[in-house]
Amino acid sequence: ILLPIFLLIVILGVAVTPVAASPSFAKSVVADRMDVDVTVLPNGDINVVQVQQIKFQGGPFREGFQTIRLKNSDGVTNLSLAEVGGRTYQSGSSGDYTFSVTRNGDEIEVVWRFPSITNQTRKFQLSYTVKGVVRQYDAGDKVQFMAIPDALEYPVYASTIKIYLPSPLVADPDFAGPAAKWQISPDEKMVTIDLQSSVSPNQGFQFGIIFKHGAITAPKPTWQTEFDRQYEFETKVKPWIDLGLGALGLAMLLAVPAMLYVVWFMFGRDPNVGLVAEYITEPPSDLPAGVAGALVDERADLRDLTATMIDLARRGFLTMEEREVKSSFGSATKRFILKKKNALSDARRYETELYNALFLRGDEVDLSKLPEGFFTRLPMIEAALYGEAVKEKLFSVSPDQVRGG
Repeated sequence: ILLPIFLLIVILGVAVTPVAASPSFAKSVVADRMDVDVTVLPNGDINVVQVQQIKFQGGPFREGFQTIRLKNSDGVTNLSLAEVGGRTYQSGSSGDYTFSVTRNGDEIEVVWRFPSITNQTRKFQLSYTVKGVVRQYDAGDKVQFMAIPDALEYPVYASTIKIYLPSPLVADPDFAGPAAKWQISPDEKMVTIDLQSSVSPNQGFQFGIIFKHGAITAPKPTWQTEFDRQYEFETKVKPWIDLGLGALGLAMLLAVPAMLYVVWFMFGRDPNVGLVAEYITEPPSDLPAGVAGALVDERADLRDLTATMIDLARRGFLTMEEREVKSSFGSATKRFILKKKNALSDARRYETELYNALFLRGDEVDLSKLPEGFFTRLPMIEAALYGEAVKEKLFSVSPDQVRGG
C-alpha cells in the first residue's frame, strides 16, 4: 500500500511538507551479546535480568530504547537499569543516567539517557518483574516468554538464556526464532539455552517451558481463561470450519465455472472496437482519477485508491508531511503523515469512505501504522468506487459482479 502511494506522491509532488532533519554522522547499533536470566517465582511471576552488550558504531548516541510486551501477562513492575560495572540509572524524564517508562497499548517503552558517546561499547543491565505469566494446568504449568524482544531494530550476534524453575521440567522446551541448543541441570530445575546463530532485527527469540504442576501457589492469571478458550477454538473448532469451507469451495469450483462463462459471454465482454481506435485530441471527460482507473482495467484496486488520495490532496482536503523519527539508540527513520486540511465538500461516496477510513483515529495518520479499521473498510470503499462507475454509466452492472469478485 505504502510503496505506490510514496512513489506517486514523489513523482507528482503533491502536498508534501518535509520536516528538516539535523545533520549527523552515519551511525548504527549492534548487540554483540544479549544474555537473559529468567526466574519463575512461586506466585506465578517471573524476574527477568537482561544484560546486553551494545556496540555503538559512529555517533553521537545519547539514549537507548527497548520495548517490553505486556500481552499474556498481568503487567510489569520493579523495573531498574544500570551499566554493568558503572552507573545505576534513576527514574526520570530528562538528564543523563535517567530512564523513563511509557505504556503504549499492550507494551511498555523504556528509554534511557546517557552522556554523548561515539564508537564505544557499553554493557547495560535491564531488570524487571512480569506479573502473572505462568499458565497453570494439571499436566504441567507453562511459561512462555519473549526473551529477546522482536521489536529490536538491530541484530543480536550471540545469546545465552537461563531459566530457573520452581519444580522439575516435564517436557522438552519449544522455541520460536533462530536455532538453539538446550541442556538441563541435574535437578531438572534449570534450563540453559544457547542460540546457534544471530537474531535478526525484529525477529526475536521466544521459549516455552513446561514444569511440574503444584509449585505455583497463586491463582491462575487473569488472562488464562480467555487464552484457553481461544486455543480450544483454534485447535478443535476452526480446523472443522476450514474443512467445511474448503469442501464448499471445491463444490462451487466444479459447478459454477460454466455459469460464470455464460454470464461473462453475455454481459461482461468488452465491445469489439475494431482494429483502429477513434482518435481524439482532448480528454474524453473530467472523470475523477479513481473512477478513470477502474474504467481502464475494470477493477477497483489500491492504485485507484492511491490516485484518489492524491486527487483529494490536489483539491485541498489533505496534506502529507515527511518526518524523521528517532528509533533505537538515536538512529532515525522517515515517516509519512497524512493530515486533514479542509472538510470534505462535493465529494463522491467512495471519496468520503476513503477519507473517513484514513482518519478513523483523528486528524492525522502515520502511513506506516494505518488503523486496523482501514483495511476492514477496503471492500466498502472498492464497492463504492464500482458504484460510482455504474452511476456514471461506464458499466451497466458492477464489473466485480460479472467477474465474481
